[in-house]
Amino acid sequence: QLCLVATATVTQTQNEVGATRLLRPSTRRLRRTVMASADPFSAVRARLAEHGQAHLLSPPPPAAAAEDYLRQLRGLDLPRLRRMFESSTSAQPPAGDITPFEDITCVEELPAGGAEAHSEGLRLIAEGKVAALLLAGGSGTRLGSAAPKGCYDIGMPSHKSLFQYHAERLLGARRLAAQHSGRRLEEVHLPLLVMTSEANDGETRAFFAERDRFGLPPDQLHFFTQGMLPAFDERGRILRSSASQLALSPNGNGGVYLSLQEAGLLEEMSRRGVTSVFQFGVDNV
Repeated sequence: QLCLVATATVTQTQNEVGATRLLRPSTRRLRRTVMASADPFSAVRARLAEHGQAHLLSPPPPAAAAEDYLRQLRGLDLPRLRRMFESSTSAQPPAGDITPFEDITCVEELPAGGAEAHSEGLRLIAEGKVAALLLAGGSGTRLGSAAPKGCYDIGMPSHKSLFQYHAERLLGARRLAAQHSGRRLEEVHLPLLVMTSEANDGETRAFFAERDRFGLPPDQLHFFTQGMLPAFDERGRILRSSASQLALSPNGNGGVYLSLQEAGLLEEMSRRGVTSVFQFGVDNV
């Protein structure tokens, strides 16, 4: 009986050890799963390391801002950003043949006096084929103002802002086009597309709204924001403005076309039959 008990005890012990061994891999997998789920940055960290941007998690962001920072990192198109950086810093000319546009009219080629071109321009405006594109993403810091540059009073006796000058010139162009074509002013559609920045978009919209859009029809005034890109150092490493915020900069005036598309304004202009866009800077008075 004693032998039977001892044998049973050994058998039971062996079975328990075997069961423990069988359970160990699952336990390890479970432990790894728990650890992975406890680190929401694991996948992002691997992706950053693959593209040479692992420093963006060193030091890690504060816990309170971790989720927002994670969204910023997930939104980065790292291969595209790398190509853009290398292209902009390369001393090599772009691949392929570069040829000038052919459908360009030089000022010297216009008839003397420009009367014909002036008449054609008024006709196009009257037919709704022209839009005005105002680049107004800058602030007035160099002018000693923290407001959007378009809000600046340039010191004329009228004390009009830059935005008001541009708006009134558009209104004048609409009136001239209406007279030239024999149309009523309400029939002439000359939209103003205002490109702002993330920093001044709200203030710019409020400036127009508080002044009744300077008389511009509400359906002919459109705002859209300039795109932003991460800032790089000289080695191509993306910069941070803080432990939980990427350093971003406006993507330049060349990004206006992508911004127009993303805002749906290219489609809107095409739908309205716009074929010509007059582009100008906010400080071009």
